[in-house]
Amino acid sequence: MASASRVRVRRAPNVASARRARPSALPRWTKAASGAVATAIATTMTFAITSLGKTGDVHAASPAVTAGEGRSPAQDVAGTTRFDDTMRSAAATVMPPRTGGVFRLDGRYVLEVIVNGESTDQLVPVDRRQGRWFVRAGDLRALGLIRGRLPKADGTEVALDALDGIDATYDAAHQTLSLQVSDAWLTPYRLGSPPPVILSATSGTGVLINYDGYVQRDRFTRASVWSEVRGFWPGGTVRQTGLVEQAPWRRGYRRYDTWWQHDDPARLTSWTAGDLITGSLSWTRSLRIAGLQWRRNFSLRPDLVTFPIPALHGSAVVPSSVDLYLDGVRRMGGRVPPGPFVIQETPGLTGDLQASVVTRDALGREQVTTVPLYIDPRLLAPGLSSFSVEAGFPRDDYGVRSFSYRRYPVASIAARYGATDTLTVEVQAQAGRRLALGGAGVLIALGRAGVVSASAAVSGGRGTGSQWSAGYQYLSRRLGIDAQIIRTAGRYRDIASLDGVPAPHASDRVSVSVPFARSSTASLAWFAQRTPRQPATRVLSASLSLPAGTRGMLSIGGFRDFARRRAHGVFAMLSVLLGGGTLGNTSFNQQDGQTQAWVGATRTPDYGGGWGWQVLGGHAFSQRTVQGELQYLGRHGQISALAQQVGHQTGASLGMTGAVVVMDNSVHAVRRTYDAFALVSADGQADVPVLRESVPIGLTDSRGYFLVPDLNGFETTRIDIDPMHLPADLEVATTERRVAPQAGSGILVHFPMRRYQAALVTLVDTAGRPLRPGTSVRHVQSGVVTVVGYDGEVFIDALEPRNTLESRDAHQRCRVSFDWAAPPEGRIGRVGPLECMAFGTLADERPAQTSLDEPSSPAPSAQEDHS
Repeated sequence: MASASRVRVRRAPNVASARRARPSALPRWTKAASGAVATAIATTMTFAITSLGKTGDVHAASPAVTAGEGRSPAQDVAGTTRFDDTMRSAAATVMPPRTGGVFRLDGRYVLEVIVNGESTDQLVPVDRRQGRWFVRAGDLRALGLIRGRLPKADGTEVALDALDGIDATYDAAHQTLSLQVSDAWLTPYRLGSPPPVILSATSGTGVLINYDGYVQRDRFTRASVWSEVRGFWPGGTVRQTGLVEQAPWRRGYRRYDTWWQHDDPARLTSWTAGDLITGSLSWTRSLRIAGLQWRRNFSLRPDLVTFPIPALHGSAVVPSSVDLYLDGVRRMGGRVPPGPFVIQETPGLTGDLQASVVTRDALGREQVTTVPLYIDPRLLAPGLSSFSVEAGFPRDDYGVRSFSYRRYPVASIAARYGATDTLTVEVQAQAGRRLALGGAGVLIALGRAGVVSASAAVSGGRGTGSQWSAGYQYLSRRLGIDAQIIRTAGRYRDIASLDGVPAPHASDRVSVSVPFARSSTASLAWFAQRTPRQPATRVLSASLSLPAGTRGMLSIGGFRDFARRRAHGVFAMLSVLLGGGTLGNTSFNQQDGQTQAWVGATRTPDYGGGWGWQVLGGHAFSQRTVQGELQYLGRHGQISALAQQVGHQTGASLGMTGAVVVMDNSVHAVRRTYDAFALVSADGQADVPVLRESVPIGLTDSRGYFLVPDLNGFETTRIDIDPMHLPADLEVATTERRVAPQAGSGILVHFPMRRYQAALVTLVDTAGRPLRPGTSVRHVQSGVVTVVGYDGEVFIDALEPRNTLESRDAHQRCRVSFDWAAPPEGRIGRVGPLECMAFGTLADERPAQTSLDEPSSPAPSAQEDHS
């Protein structure tokens, strides 16, 4: 698109015209005067050239000559001609070509092109034939004209006067071609956030063990440790979770899940083998199996927006600034050139929104366009699909037995496809022992009225049955509605039924929320379900949340189950910020004739580390309870100690949560890591500050390591070190790295360092005066060339036990030799002052010795010494 700034472009060398000047603020009479001057110059040059009787092409001719041939130009402004078939050029009629001297203005011009008053900063070859202007289709596309309306071949020439909606104006004085183009011809300027930096995700090789253990003592002593053992390498991750328990009623290890996962970011898919959960839709159920799964994984591209984003279109007559407001909150802004523009930005909000596009020109004139939007993240963008395909053996007694699987296999397929901005199609197929199921569903956007959903499925095998569902959702600042009903008929079954949990005959869910006043919300919900061989449920609940002053929040509510007698309850809870990171709370709950009342205060440890605590007291189940807990969060994990009294019984417990990482031939005790992490290596340097996104997060340990936890897989993160805390004799190649770890893996972020073999040498001449700053100095042994700084000081690296320096200035050359021994680590040694002895003049220097003219690195001044 056209740039917002205009840059002066050099004219062709044979242009006989005045030097261009564009005083935009000159009065009109000045512009008229300049036009008269340009016309006079043009007429004079016409007489001169015509009198010579030259023939042939004249390229980039003078203003009047160029304007006076072919299609008649009408004088729009001084020195500018506008091509119009209805008018005849005054210059052409005043001075016709002489006999024997054919004056031809056709030929090739190289002109700066201006589109809608804005320079494109492009020089484009333009051909003039019989008074018509021709431009290649490829050049027009490069100027921002819509591709579909031009010939496909870039080399095809297009006559500008044959394009409806494009007016061309040739300015001979400035050698420009101005195009006034209608919006229909222009490619809309895209305004939005810059695309994020996407790096290829990588993984190191290592092992991570997360753990969460505690020991409790009351009437009995018991201990347990939950663990996750994770191995990772570039080919994927292998994990196993389980629980070790030591108690009077149970001892030993129970395995939960074991699985391997490999991610393919190029195809946005993931492969999983082992214990997994089958994919499902909002109207189907899942099942735990041991088998193989292939699924779409949008989390591999954190920048990808999977739901439809309405595009907001507009047009600017002049360069303008554009701001986007959603429900009165500014979300983004930028500048646009003249012509159409489109805003396609992730709104960050969902539901019914009011978008306002404010266009403001250089004079401050505003134009506001309001557009209603509805955003639902459940919909898929057009052409986008998701799926989950798996097969395996159902698992029994999960959490109770380590290995308990059925002998018959099952298979499942769930898929979704975004057909249009308003339609998403869903399908589900399942198969198992004497079971086959198939179904389909849709989500349809109703504009600003919300989204409706519907589905139907049938099952066969051991009896046949059917299921249908319908749903509706609407969200806005004033109202929220979410409803779904599911009904089954006959002997409907799905693969979850093979686990002994039959499909409900009926399931109803309706919730309504109404925000009001300031940060207040009233909610009403209904849930009903009928399942074979299980008690029915029909629960109506209501709640109210409203602020309590400026630092508190009050919530009250109640419920009743109409399917059971005396199944009702009420609750109330008040939370208040007490300052210093402390949260006070009190609650009351009465359910099924039981009353609980609590009051307490909590302070959570800061993420950077520190102490936290909790005190709690109250009455529950006819017993008085008092409890206190102390926590400490450090870089190696979190520990907690708890003491409590329930009635007349006392107890205490001690817990610890953290992780152990084995990576880069080293072992590290760190905090519990849920996803990915980075192990920073500072080449053995301790106490080096480490920063994440420019925020300090810690110092390297005595071995030069620091582990950065809580990274998101496949998301780019910037990690830095602060070189100001490094010893003076250390050089670091880079202080910033951008990394993107694979999900669940660790990545090594290495900052290589090199110890200087250097010294700060002071050089003086035979009179004892420091050599002049800027004097070239060459280290003979390494060949490195540098320059002298202030006070005759020069920084020399790659020193050897015996060294020679050669120097020269504008008049003579000199040489000095010295011995060097490495100083203690962390210091830059000083040598000198050394007298540089003259050994020749510039006249004696051979051409091969000119390498001293090019210093390879600047010499620091005396202030740069870190000793």
